[in-house]
Amino acid sequence: METHPQTKTLATELLTRLEGCETTAYLDPVGVPTICTGLTRYPNEEPVRLGDVCHNNICSRYTEQIIAEKFIPVLSRIPGWSDFGATRQSVLISFAWNMGLTFYESTGFEEISNLLKEGFHQPELYDNMPSVLNLYVFNQEKRLAGLEKRRQIEGEEWKKESIGFLKLKNIQDTCLKKAPIESMYLSDTGKRIIDTEEELVITKFKSIHHTGHAWIHIKEEKEPWIIYLPHWKHLPDNTKKDLNWNDMSSFVAEYITVGELLQYNHSHIPVEGGRIERNLIRLAEEFRAIREAWGGALGVTGGYIPLQGDISLCSAEEQAHHQGMALDIYPVNDDTECLYRWLYSRWTGNLHNQSNHGFVHIDIANNGRFAGMR
Repeated sequence: METHPQTKTLATELLTRLEGCETTAYLDPVGVPTICTGLTRYPNEEPVRLGDVCHNNICSRYTEQIIAEKFIPVLSRIPGWSDFGATRQSVLISFAWNMGLTFYESTGFEEISNLLKEGFHQPELYDNMPSVLNLYVFNQEKRLAGLEKRRQIEGEEWKKESIGFLKLKNIQDTCLKKAPIESMYLSDTGKRIIDTEEELVITKFKSIHHTGHAWIHIKEEKEPWIIYLPHWKHLPDNTKKDLNWNDMSSFVAEYITVGELLQYNHSHIPVEGGRIERNLIRLAEEFRAIREAWGGALGVTGGYIPLQGDISLCSAEEQAHHQGMALDIYPVNDDTECLYRWLYSRWTGNLHNQSNHGFVHIDIANNGRFAGMR
């Protein structure tokens, strides 16, 4: 299971906020020497001793090391771990730090374990996590104000990552499918007919790269389906104008949302101020220019995909997607081949006609940009 590259840092910041950071060793309530964010042993397993002194920066490094070496390998076995972004992964680390590393599926933790298990199949159930966290505020049947405050903060952090409900409307008769192939090759049990103008409320979305398809979870349904994206249009919440990478419905530039760029996956959120974020913002501006000049709605079938493995083994198109420099786009209510021909003399970067899969690939590598009327 993949762990977001920012998780260690965010989890350390959250633990420092909740646990505090003591740079001089002290005795905890049961008489054990403790330091930093509640450490009783250093990463090398040496016990903390009274008289030990540690700098704040060293405490942070110790905490990050323990998270990486002891917590993530265990917690990454939780179903859906790799679908979470750094914020939700950090909340689970905080809970485990406080309640025990092996809480998942342990006696006394049935409610949170069931939610994590069932939420993997019905992602809208994850929205119940703040109230479930609030069940774990007792010590020997006594409700503790400190634990109540901690669970409140963890719940607030958890809610930052909710994609809400993504709304899609189909623009022609189509099918929900069990495989990314032509519907004529699927049995009646392998597809579901959808009439034009029908709306779906989506709680989880995962693109199938280079196919024009995506896996979706529909609200209140347990089984996932596959859709062919050029048959659908996104119904964004146009009231959310400020950029917030945790909010999939907020806009990066006019006409394109965080969700479309990141393919509605919080594990794709870029490092703030980093190269990937800068690339994505520039890419969004080029999409805006294309959309305005084209004069009609454009959809997105493929966006940023974090690299897993050796980038030198990837094609040029794949490399651009891994660097936040590429989009796979299609015209809503128009012909993909027509969009490609129109872009051919107006796009200075890599341009690939994938109309057989329902999209056109554009990327801003090598200073690619829209050279038409802006």
